[in-house]
Amino acid sequence: MTPIISDFDETWHICSFNGFKNKLLKIKQIDESNVQNSLNTEDEDHDVEFTPAELLQKRNVIAELNSSFHEIGCSPMKLHALGEHSRSFYGKEKLQRVHETVKERIQNVLEVDLPEEKSVIKKSEDLDKLVDIIKNELSGTSRRKQIQMLTIPASLMWSRRKIKETFNVSDYSVRKAQKLFKDQGFLAEPARRNGKQLSPDIIELVKKFYQLDEQSRILPGMKDVVSIGKTVYERKRLILCNLSELYSSFKLEYPNLKIGLSKFCSLRPKWCVLAGASGTHLVCVCTIHQNVILLIHGAGFEEEYKQLMSYIVCEGAGRECMLRHCDKCPSKDNLVQFLQAKFEDYDDEDIVEYNQWVSTD
Repeated sequence: MTPIISDFDETWHICSFNGFKNKLLKIKQIDESNVQNSLNTEDEDHDVEFTPAELLQKRNVIAELNSSFHEIGCSPMKLHALGEHSRSFYGKEKLQRVHETVKERIQNVLEVDLPEEKSVIKKSEDLDKLVDIIKNELSGTSRRKQIQMLTIPASLMWSRRKIKETFNVSDYSVRKAQKLFKDQGFLAEPARRNGKQLSPDIIELVKKFYQLDEQSRILPGMKDVVSIGKTVYERKRLILCNLSELYSSFKLEYPNLKIGLSKFCSLRPKWCVLAGASGTHLVCVCTIHQNVILLIHGAGFEEEYKQLMSYIVCEGAGRECMLRHCDKCPSKDNLVQFLQAKFEDYDDEDIVEYNQWVSTD
């Protein structure tokens, strides 16, 4: 305990505030052993008897307290005529006055302002509320956000164990938060993990694949253009299948390239549009191309329609093959034989259900 300094009569006296409290406690202990609190031995109103040794002990304690009170400028203790219910209140009031007097003298000597006891309690309550708020936020947030919020207790220099037990988090999160606060400061955000990056060559290959004539067709309308920036315009291209089928075709052609469906779809050029978008009814993608796909799905074939096309056109078929001007394309007999083999297990009475697009023009 820091000594209390008094400057009465131009001399310095050192005493302990803890001593005041201990001496008050001694008085209380004596009272609890049924020794009356009056110094007047001639008082005949009290029926309780006490030994001379107990009375002497009490007198000595009170004398020491009053001497200390005098040194710091407090009035002496007056215990006579105090009822049983008044002692506790009187003791608290006297202790508060001693505390205020001592505090004022310490402030004057050290030339500082000491915080009020109520202010300290209020700050403690505010800290408890802050801890509860952080606990609630941590329970329903991501690991990255948790580490960011744990820089708050880390900034208070709490130990790793205290943070872990208070907020019920893993040791890994605490270590990451402490290191993050040390390196970047309060409420710093953890760095995002970079996933596997595709090379620019693969990205360009995917974009070109979307624009192949076998995969998409240029829309004929004059207004079927998309502006890229302020000065560049690209003509819209209609993708002739859905993205899942297009991705399967890409994987068949480039089986060694590692790219997922979601990434493949995100690389679709802005001017490559899907069937159903505005203006796509101008081409025959529904009534001709899509009906073939719907028939294949209705028959329950595992093969995609482009795999069936390999039976009647050259591999990597171009414009000449599609217009039936190529002499090297396989005969349609290959496809017929394939279909007959597929339908061998079917009876004439079996029913096949399928959907079909029809023209409303």
